[in-house]
Amino acid sequence: MSRLAGEIYNVTNYGAVGNGTTDARAKIKAAIDACSAAGGGTVYVPQGTFLISSALTIPANVRLKGEGELSVIKPADGTAFAGTAVFITNGANSSITDLKIASNLGKIGINIIGGTSDLIIDKVYFGNGIQGIAFNNDPAFPVQNVRITNCKFDKAGYGILFYATSKGSGVLIQGCTFFNGGYDYIEINQADFTGIIINDNDFETFTTSGTTDGFAVGIARAKGVTVANNRFNGIQKEAIHVEDSSSDIVIFKNEFMECGYSFTDPTVNSKVVNIISGSVRVVINKNTFKNTGRRGTGVYMGASGGNNGSQHTVLNNTFTGMRNAAVNDEQTLCDFINNEIADCNKGFAGFKLFSQNYLGNKISNCAYGFSHSGYNLYWTTTDTRNIYSNNQLTNVTTPFDSDENKGYMLRTLISNQGLN
Repeated sequence: MSRLAGEIYNVTNYGAVGNGTTDARAKIKAAIDACSAAGGGTVYVPQGTFLISSALTIPANVRLKGEGELSVIKPADGTAFAGTAVFITNGANSSITDLKIASNLGKIGINIIGGTSDLIIDKVYFGNGIQGIAFNNDPAFPVQNVRITNCKFDKAGYGILFYATSKGSGVLIQGCTFFNGGYDYIEINQADFTGIIINDNDFETFTTSGTTDGFAVGIARAKGVTVANNRFNGIQKEAIHVEDSSSDIVIFKNEFMECGYSFTDPTVNSKVVNIISGSVRVVINKNTFKNTGRRGTGVYMGASGGNNGSQHTVLNNTFTGMRNAAVNDEQTLCDFINNEIADCNKGFAGFKLFSQNYLGNKISNCAYGFSHSGYNLYWTTTDTRNIYSNNQLTNVTTPFDSDENKGYMLRTLISNQGLN
């Protein structure tokens, strides 16, 4: 039976009292059990604050629905709450919508475990937990087709965390707002997931000073993640962090406003998009990077622990007011195409560069156009040729600054304007 079919089971009809002090867990569970036994339907949580002393499991074909943020599920404080999660999902065709999960430091809002599929989490407010949503399933029982939409994550240590042991496919995170965080808003922590799409969300300033922030989106040893159409505002450390040999990551049409630097310490600059540790085939396309005061690096790609990456593409982006628009340290076979860079200290910077293509970029009102340094004695002259073609530099103080060993850092310049 469809999760939208069947009767409506009002938890107050089973004795649940929403006064914030009476333990309502057993009564809510009775409504859930009755709904599940009938083959599915809607368990309705009216306005009120419903205290629970341990986790509630949402089984297959059960739709848990409230009246928005006025329908509050409140885990008991401290040790009065048994377990680590407020809700657990483990079946197919279920949903949790239109609720607020109240604060309880150290608890997970929704723990998605093995066997969960076709799950909808919509318009849920997560407050002040260690994690809002956790993918924490046994890899022998993959999670499939989860939609997390229109949710709010307030002061969550991790807004959404994919554990390293979890496995699955098909996760959409869309229309959500993340704010007042102190750690990673979304962290894909070496999970064996494919088809993760992070689309049309708002990521707001962390509560800390910037030097101890986490990342808005952290991607570690992941494949096929798409981050698109999001708005990142005031993320003082890194808006997107890609590491640990991640591959085939798409960063498309996002807005990064005043990101990648400390608001309180003018000497602290970070990166907006940071790609390290052997990651390959990251495409950064049609994004807007905008800072004031020439602070922060828009895109950084580099080695970590001696592990180089390759085959990144940076194209059709605009960079304004950055310390550096894009920095490449030792990443090979990368393309920088049709980017527009204005009012930055440096346009393109890098260290030990080889096999790069800089094509059709426009750089204006910058101190440096291209600033490359570092001898590279590990590669042959065939491997190290860099191509600069059809770039336009206007009002750039130093178009090309380099200490490269010309015997190892051959370059080809074709039809550029303002580039010596």
